[in-house]
Amino acid sequence: MKLFCQSFRKELVNMINLMIVDDEIIAVKGIEYDINKDKLGISELFTAFNINQAKDVLKKNKVHIILCDIEMPQGSGLELIEWVREHYPHIECIFLTCHARFDYARQAVELGSFDYLLKPVTSFKLESVLLKAIDKINKSSELEKYSRLGKNLSKYQPLLVERFWLDILNCDIPSKEKFIKEAAIERNISYNEKWKYIPILIQVQKWNKELSTEDERLMEFALKKTGEEMLIKDGISGSLVQLSNETLVAILTGEDNEILEYELIKHDCEAYISVCNEYFKCDLCCYIGSKVYACDIIKVFASLYEMDKNNVTLMNKVFILGRNAEASNTAVLPDMTVLTVILSEGSKAKLLAEISNYFRNMEEKKQLSASVLLQFQQDFLQMIHSLLKQKGIHAHQLLNDSLYYQLSSKAPRSVENLLRWVDYISSKVMSNKTSKEESESVVEKAKKFIRMNICEELSREEVANHVFLNPDYLNRIFKKETGMSISEFMMQEKFKISKELLLKTDMPVSAIAAKVGYSNFSHFAKMFKKYADMNPADFRQKHLAEELYKNQ
Repeated sequence: MKLFCQSFRKELVNMINLMIVDDEIIAVKGIEYDINKDKLGISELFTAFNINQAKDVLKKNKVHIILCDIEMPQGSGLELIEWVREHYPHIECIFLTCHARFDYARQAVELGSFDYLLKPVTSFKLESVLLKAIDKINKSSELEKYSRLGKNLSKYQPLLVERFWLDILNCDIPSKEKFIKEAAIERNISYNEKWKYIPILIQVQKWNKELSTEDERLMEFALKKTGEEMLIKDGISGSLVQLSNETLVAILTGEDNEILEYELIKHDCEAYISVCNEYFKCDLCCYIGSKVYACDIIKVFASLYEMDKNNVTLMNKVFILGRNAEASNTAVLPDMTVLTVILSEGSKAKLLAEISNYFRNMEEKKQLSASVLLQFQQDFLQMIHSLLKQKGIHAHQLLNDSLYYQLSSKAPRSVENLLRWVDYISSKVMSNKTSKEESESVVEKAKKFIRMNICEELSREEVANHVFLNPDYLNRIFKKETGMSISEFMMQEKFKISKELLLKTDMPVSAIAAKVGYSNFSHFAKMFKKYADMNPADFRQKHLAEELYKNQ
């Protein structure tokens, strides 16, 4: 037995084949660029730009993971995965789409998708999800080999039962009575089509202490074992399935289904939460589903998953499906203009208080959900980018660290996470803004003001007023530092932009003149000729002729 275990561990899936399905070639190339094949252990990376191409790849090659768009011209990604579930049920499917629609997400869950990501997705988030999918594949491989070894060995019966329910939850066993019964007989699992089951979704919301990789494994084991002892007892049979390191599902049943009383189960869940709070230092919620036949478990699980997704405020609670009020989908987002002013004034405490009050009001109105948090996050980030642009700060330099990506991905999960993300991003913006403003010279501020108002007919006096200096004095120090006067700098900047627009667009020359602040076309042409030794139209024609000659 020992030698067998050692040998089958070596056979686990060490190299993964991945297929990307998206009708946008640029999107496919971007994902290919972001994926570190060596780090993830990806052996083959296939691409397809529609459903038919994807099916051809699957028929000719072994694929472990599909990364798939939803809306495509020759058939949706949902249709593709439905076909995959029928022909290749063990493939892990991850949807990557720009559509945050509930009906899409629900269908994705029902089809047993591993995850549902919204574009644009960071390389950090994509890598994290792929690593989890690969880990699941390896664990499944291990369970399957145990299954082959121990079909008739009672020692491995719990693993077989867990694998059975895991396959049902992942839709690897179709949710029809015929297929479920056949799978139970094949695996020698006790099953009766008249039995009813209650699924319970257990979701860890937060760890209240730092965990190492080894600690995470220990906690995963502890949560599972404790759940089995506290929830499956007193005549109740069933199984507790580990979906991820923070997600478990208990499947409760009994030959006498009358023993499955909701209030007793709720009491056990509350006791389980209390133990996890005290000994494992984590916050979690339990979501108790309806009493259903095995073929309906996946539908109930999808509803429990949606309940958890929309629980963005409550921790350490037990919810029973159908007994808790659902959040309204209609919510008015706060005015970002007000938040911009507060942030610009440097009052982070006031900003966080304002946002906290908004979410508290939404919660009282039963209008708070994960969708609202995501919309708020997107609008707030748009506001941040606009503010950074005004201040001349590059967003990619400021918001490009691993902690930012980690907080960003978790932000829509709860109000607490979102406020932590707002706190972090606001601190970064304020710190960078202060240090940049302190380091900027008066001349740099003047140059920035000119560039930001390049479409206006600025005067030297207006520039001087912006930096609170006398126009003559500013002009002297400006010329000393740059080698040119304020007027010459403005003319040069206007010429640069005019040249770019003439070369890279087909805008009329008169429109380009207006873009750089010239209402008088003749004046613009005169300025341009001073720098280019030809008028704007001739400059464009000369460039086009040169390009045509190069391409011949």
